[in-house]
Amino acid sequence: MKSIKRYLVILALGFFSDVCAHELDHELDREVNNDDQGEQISVDDEQQEAQDQERAYWEQELRKVREQAEQEARNEEARQEEGYTEAEPVQQEVQISFSDTTTKERKKQTSKQKWKEIKEREDAEHQRLERQLKKLARMDEQAIKEKKRRGTQEYNGYEQRDRNVEKESYQEPLYNTETEREKKIREREKAQYTSLNRKIKDMHQDETVQLVKQKNREIRQMKIDLEHSAGAFADLYKSASWPFYALYYPTKTFITLTGDYQYASDAYGPDGDSEGIEQLVLGNGCIRLRDISLASSLLAQGLVKFNSATVPAGPCVPTAGCPAPTPVQICVPDKIGEGLLNLANNNLFFKGREDRFELSFDIARYVFRQDVSIGMQIPVVYNHHRLQASIITTDQVGPNAGNNATIAPVLLNSLFQAKGITELGGSAGGIGDITLFARVDVNIPKFIDKLVTGIEVQAPTGKKATTRKLWAPELGNGGFWEVGLFGAVQFNYKPYLNAHIFTQVALSASANLKRRVPKLITSPTTGNFPNLGQFMALGNHVQLIDQKTEMATSIAANAIPFSAFDTCIPAVADNIACVTITPGPEFTIKIGNMFEKFISRRGFLDLYYDFRIKAHDRVRGLPSNLWNIGLLETRTRQIAHIIGTEYAYQFDRDTRFRAGIAYTFAGKNVAQTLEVSSALNYSF
Repeated sequence: MKSIKRYLVILALGFFSDVCAHELDHELDREVNNDDQGEQISVDDEQQEAQDQERAYWEQELRKVREQAEQEARNEEARQEEGYTEAEPVQQEVQISFSDTTTKERKKQTSKQKWKEIKEREDAEHQRLERQLKKLARMDEQAIKEKKRRGTQEYNGYEQRDRNVEKESYQEPLYNTETEREKKIREREKAQYTSLNRKIKDMHQDETVQLVKQKNREIRQMKIDLEHSAGAFADLYKSASWPFYALYYPTKTFITLTGDYQYASDAYGPDGDSEGIEQLVLGNGCIRLRDISLASSLLAQGLVKFNSATVPAGPCVPTAGCPAPTPVQICVPDKIGEGLLNLANNNLFFKGREDRFELSFDIARYVFRQDVSIGMQIPVVYNHHRLQASIITTDQVGPNAGNNATIAPVLLNSLFQAKGITELGGSAGGIGDITLFARVDVNIPKFIDKLVTGIEVQAPTGKKATTRKLWAPELGNGGFWEVGLFGAVQFNYKPYLNAHIFTQVALSASANLKRRVPKLITSPTTGNFPNLGQFMALGNHVQLIDQKTEMATSIAANAIPFSAFDTCIPAVADNIACVTITPGPEFTIKIGNMFEKFISRRGFLDLYYDFRIKAHDRVRGLPSNLWNIGLLETRTRQIAHIIGTEYAYQFDRDTRFRAGIAYTFAGKNVAQTLEVSSALNYSF
């Protein structure tokens, strides 16, 4: 039975060795096939042949052992059929061959020794077979590793070739035997390699950049969380670009010092078209000399004649067209009168510019908890208007062209002096209109961060415009008490989405003010008038005309009658009158959005749009049949579209700095104003 077990063990070992060899062959073939499909790699032929020979040798040895084991198994079965036992196979054979007892004992010992030798030889052979099988398995593993190593080397060779192609180190063959088609294929492959490597590089670079950005975001967020947990930014609060009387402040008292500069040289007309800022005062369209001088207009119409001798002096020699003088007069032609006639239809040129500087000291204080606040604003203003005026004479031709160019500036200066206008434009400085206000803060949770409503009153403490200057500057709103009702709301949603709205309705009270008003001038019907100086500016240079002789006369009863307004432009009217003006109501709405953490954790950026509309003014106090007060109401309806931005930096809970810029980009009857401002807020 032991020999049968040994036989079965040997048979199992042989079968197992065959299976292992077979599986190793298959595994080797699969590895080779995979490598051949992906990278086209093959094993060296000589090494493969040596391995095949060694494997054949050991397979032959295994067959010999298997045949020997099968033969011994058959012999064992035959002995068992004849009555032999496993323990005494040699002894029974000896009993058949010998009858002597001594001989049997000797044979028995010899058989045991032989059996022991056979068993030892079989064990040794079994161990040798196991070692050879392990060695064969190791050889197969080394062969697989060698295949992979060679495949990696060849793949690296491909990559090196791709890099060489990318570096344009490709070497042309020594003898150019390629066809045109092969060249195109090679060039296309070269381009594909370059493009692929570039894409791979870009992909790795993008991945690296994204990882770095993600890491930086995480680090920044960690810092922010740590700072928040330590209360580093607990003092921050949002404050939109509203007027001072609507601003929030965290403590009891709030003061602000604001600097503001406004510049304008152009304006928007009644139709929204761009024009010079001087036309807001003088009106639109071309202005002729006859439009601002009644004497020039009447001369152009032939209703009066200019004086020819008005200068008192010693004797002179008569000239053509000049009557013989008396001993106390000089007989000279009237140059001003000639200019009024010859330049009547010439256009006037005006050019204006406004510069306004303002420094405002503002203070506010809570009087009931942090809900009711009162305060005031005190501005110091310097306003400068620049205005140039001249008569255009460049298109004059004829014998009087030179005289007209010479007399034009003298004539214009004389005309303004006769009207009582001593300066064009000018400057003014001092305290502006003082504002008093009261407001209520309403606390609402959730998305509404701030809600305020209140009233402001503006007192006309600023200097008013004077009638002695053409386009005189003023330091306030023109001399009117103003009451405004306002409301504002600030939303709090996200750091980049914090909308805010400010609205105000302002009403102004009527005021009695002095204004230049065009007046109806009618020719006298009785009396003697050597000139018309008491009726119009530069009227001393013109005379009435006799209806019959068409000569100059001083008798009003025989003169040609006339009736006209002294001008069609109120700013240069000859007469000054007191009128009652009621400004139209004004509505303002400002819509914007505030961005937190702009540039700095303590920075805020506010972008806003400001819309303003004002109704027509009403002018009363003079009879409309004698005074053209309707001209004072023209161009008083105003619309302004303003866009602006403001950046604020909060140093701590109490201190904040602001800087902003705004521009009027559209409108009607308003200046195209560029405004730059800055402010320092402090609360305590």
